[in-house]
Amino acid sequence: MSNVSKIDFSESHKGSGNIRLFENHLNRGGKYYAKFERRTINDDTIVARIGKRGVGIEDLAVKEIICLYKQEVLEALRNGEAVNIMDLGTLHVCATGTVDSQSDATSGIALEARFTVSELTNKAVSSLKITGVSVVDRSPQIEDVVDLYTGSHSSDLSSDEREEQVPLELSDGKSVMLTGKQLKIAGKDGGVYLCPLNDEGAAEADLSKCVRVQPDKITRNRTGEIEFFLPPEAGTGSLYKILVKTDYLSKDKHKKSFSTALSCPVRIVSA
Repeated sequence: MSNVSKIDFSESHKGSGNIRLFENHLNRGGKYYAKFERRTINDDTIVARIGKRGVGIEDLAVKEIICLYKQEVLEALRNGEAVNIMDLGTLHVCATGTVDSQSDATSGIALEARFTVSELTNKAVSSLKITGVSVVDRSPQIEDVVDLYTGSHSSDLSSDEREEQVPLELSDGKSVMLTGKQLKIAGKDGGVYLCPLNDEGAAEADLSKCVRVQPDKITRNRTGEIEFFLPPEAGTGSLYKILVKTDYLSKDKHKKSFSTALSCPVRIVSA
């Protein structure tokens, strides 16, 4: 067989995988829902594995057959036909949506493709073993605070400074950026707050006693990044921790309760 027709791939025959548990913020069923960590392979991997069986067919010829098969499957779906995919399951057209009357059906109902797996496919999956289980933290996390006026980062503080809770200086009235995870502000009571610190360095828990950043002063609101201008009422010389409060889960979805994240200590100084 010609080397030109060979398709390279990385082999993996684990027969097992890990489960990731996500907190169920929608309050449906149990406390967590699970996802299996999967590895996706493509046509090239399948073709290369067929080649290893020594069937005497050029890899590129096998790939051409797969491409032709795919075209015929798509054509069948365009014709409204259901297709049994090699006894692995049935690919078919499904109607979705609801309507009030028969006359609304053509405009109110959408068609989409669905795949119903066979017993043969489910039996293959049943042989997999779970090798590990981990819980994924979906709560907001502030990983870095940046003074965009001076360029100072909280991540630049030394480990000793962080342990001693040395505050990052932020320029009064200037723009600040928070980076991290799941930070996007959502919900009627969501927002960014400057929480004063007590003598022990703990942040004020009563948000009515904290300085809120008004929504029109928040210039960027993303899951990994928030930018805002420091409110003038924060005052210079004061010590705070920045709190992000949100019920954001994903697009058009909200958690059943709010989550919060606190930054490192910050001190407001004259710009």
